[in-house]
Amino acid sequence: MAEMIQVEAINGRGTKTLVPHPLKRRQRFHPKRDVRPAVLAKANRLVLWVAAFIGLTFLAIIILQAML
Repeated sequence: MAEMIQVEAINGRGTKTLVPHPLKRRQRFHPKRDVRPAVLAKANRLVLWVAAFIGLTFLAIIILQAML
């Protein structure tokens, strides 16, 4: 069953009322409009690699300063 959310709508008299509105479903992959899942996976791996590199560099600097 679809969940409902409240959305403000302007009725015929020009006043706002709250009306139930179903949540939108997840968009399906469209090959001509969307980025390919493989490209997204590669970008995610790059982001994780960069984040890990920054984290390890930060830890190495802290350890190096503690040793001196």
